Amino acid sequence: MDLLKLEELGIVPLIASKVSLGIGFIVVIILSFIICKKHGISKLSTLIFILLGYSGGIYCSMLMGDFYTFVSRMYGGGKSNVAIFGVVVGLPLVLIAASLISGKDWKKITDLFAPGAFLGLAFSKFGCFFAHCCPGIECSFGTYNPLYEKVMFPSQLCESVTMVLVVAFSFWYSLKYKKRISGAAYPITAMLYTFTRFCWEFLRYYDLDKMKHLLFGLSFWQLWCIVVFVNSCIWLLVLKNQKLTVLEEKYYTFINAHLDALKEKIKSKLPSKTKTAEDTGVNNSIS
Repeated sequence: MDLLKLEELGIVPLIASKVSLGIGFIVVIILSFIICKKHGISKLSTLIFILLGYSGGIYCSMLMGDFYTFVSRMYGGGKSNVAIFGVVVGLPLVLIAASLISGKDWKKITDLFAPGAFLGLAFSKFGCFFAHCCPGIECSFGTYNPLYEKVMFPSQLCESVTMVLVVAFSFWYSLKYKKRISGAAYPITAMLYTFTRFCWEFLRYYDLDKMKHLLFGLSFWQLWCIVVFVNSCIWLLVLKNQKLTVLEEKYYTFINAHLDALKEKIKSKLPSKTKTAEDTGVNNSIS
């Protein structure tokens, strides 16, 4: 991407991009506050985890940008300041670490933030569209991109729309699906996102052709999609093999609570085992 050309377009695209990111952040906070009670997490804890998660996610995005720059420059490419894909990797790591340190249930925390994290990512792609970066290939039925001075496929908008659909599914799974596995909302959402991102990458334009055909004809980000997808599968399989579903957990919790109550009721009706000296006929008086 020609950064000098972007500067020539003026400040409006940049402001529109930042506003889109800001709106996304506000929407994530509102959504998290709405559903946090369902997960048994207070609004204060939710806000703290949002700030920690976003801070860690942005830092990981910067690291991912540096890594992309390192690979790109090996083939004569340019610099990338931020690669928002880092949020997918960095955010859950920060949330899990913060949960373990604070004594919270990391599975509930990741379930809570699965919809919001990827919704924020969807808004970031709207920001890309307004900034005219990350466009699709040149075509006759796309939108005009003033940065490249071409009609290009709106891959950013398409990715945003599919991500909104993924977020809707994540929201339903983390709150409504009775047979869901605790802690599985994030890896399932990540798997769906990386699958759709992998597909849209075929229609994405790259300034450096080598980065689009880095290995086995796949782009840099398609390879990362495969890595994240496989890791998410492993995460999901570990949870599935070791933990009960949420419905089963509720069932056994219900049964155990009633068994404890029944034990206490039976115990209260049993005669006391302690007998007095008069009952045993023993005279303990001292003459």
